Amino acid sequence: MTSERSAHMSLRRIFLMYLAALAVLFTSVTASLFLTDRVTKQVEVDASEINISGRQRMLSQRIIYLSQDLLTSDGADTENTRMALRTAIEELEAAIDLFEASHIALSTRSDLDAARVELYFASIDGATPLNARVKDYLVQARKIVDGNDTAQSLQRLKEIERGGLLADLDKVVAATEAASLQRLNTMRDLGWYSLIIALAIIVVEILLVFLPGHRLIQATLDTLRARNVQLSDAHKSLQAKTQSLLAKNEQIASDRKRLEDAWQESEALRREQSDFTYAVSHDLKSPANTMHLLLNEMSLEHAPKMDEDGNQLLEMALGTVKRMEMQIEDLLQYCWATNPQSEPETLDLNECVSDVLVEFNDEISQRDARIDVEPLPQFFGHPMQIKVLLKNLVQNALKFQLDGAQPQITIGVNDLGPSGVIELWVRDNGIGISPENHSKIFGLFQRLHVRESYPGTGLGLTTCHRIARNHGGNIMVESEEGAGSCFIATLRPAALRPSTIELDDELSITRSAA
Repeated sequence: MTSERSAHMSLRRIFLMYLAALAVLFTSVTASLFLTDRVTKQVEVDASEINISGRQRMLSQRIIYLSQDLLTSDGADTENTRMALRTAIEELEAAIDLFEASHIALSTRSDLDAARVELYFASIDGATPLNARVKDYLVQARKIVDGNDTAQSLQRLKEIERGGLLADLDKVVAATEAASLQRLNTMRDLGWYSLIIALAIIVVEILLVFLPGHRLIQATLDTLRARNVQLSDAHKSLQAKTQSLLAKNEQIASDRKRLEDAWQESEALRREQSDFTYAVSHDLKSPANTMHLLLNEMSLEHAPKMDEDGNQLLEMALGTVKRMEMQIEDLLQYCWATNPQSEPETLDLNECVSDVLVEFNDEISQRDARIDVEPLPQFFGHPMQIKVLLKNLVQNALKFQLDGAQPQITIGVNDLGPSGVIELWVRDNGIGISPENHSKIFGLFQRLHVRESYPGTGLGLTTCHRIARNHGGNIMVESEEGAGSCFIATLRPAALRPSTIELDDELSITRSAA
């Protein structure tokens, strides 16, 4: 992360330097173009001034030549010469006008070189300034054209010319050419300077931008190559893991199929065993009832004829038969609970509790038991199984009490949310259960007390546990010895009840049962 940030900062710094170099280069080129444009315009002005000065010199010579012809000519030739002279004078006047316009422009410039200012307007060695002489020259030429004092005007023109007019005009041309040449040299120097600056900027960009940028790009490419190698290795590793996972998935699918087959076989065996146990228990119930009737008949008819030992044996036989009948009944109930045949339906738990309590009316009255039932919801499940669950829990709450104690039993439900899962609980004030026996009491035929104190078969809580499992839940107890008990059965709607075989912590097969 640090190297990436450093590379990003270096790239940003190089980019800023590149922009700065471009800005300097752009400024240099712009300034060079601006100065070149100004020098070019000034050179154009200089060329115009050179042209004007040259034309003034040429026209002044032509004026003298035409003036002489005018004085020596006569007749038609004189008129033609006069017209040519007038044309020359007009051209001279135009040249002077142009010169005057240039003079006005020059006089307002602050950068006009001193040499030309002196040539135009200064009095050198007491001589009349060039500008005044040119104007005087123009006046004399116009007099000749107008025919006023022609000989004297011509003489004055020659004097002005001999006074160095042409030489001074040549000096103006030379000075203008020199100034123009200087500007051309300046423009050439600016071109060289611009080229040098551009080359310097290119060198700076190479040293400060392109070389570091090349190194940075090379480092980035090296990093990318290294990461590509890492990605390639990771891809190969991922492919290997994918192949391994595919193989494991195939193995899991095979194990799943095998376990499903085993589960179905086990379920079939369990049902077969349950059906067999139910059939045997049902078949034993009739002989047990017959034995009970016969023993009762013997007790009524033959007890007075029997001695004390015979009566004692008869009582023991009756007690044994009663226990056998109770055990057969509980075993039938357990088999019925482990192999439900009824379809689930929506039932009112309040009605279920009422039906169960009716069965214990006599015992409740005899024991003066207090039964509190909280408002109970509707539930989707097996009605008969829910009633058996409540019956066994209420029966235990009434049974496991201290002698002479008034049973206090509360029945309620904890609603666990919109999924329909509930916790159906029964709380009592009985003798309680020590924590080490909490899991033991739900096993088959498990008893914590002797039959003489608390009769029973040890199948009631086992049946409750099985019913809770049939409804996709479980049952637990919260109790301390001597502090009463609270049995809590977690129940799901039958439509959501899972049927699951768990082999270990890593593999389980779950099937949805309606």
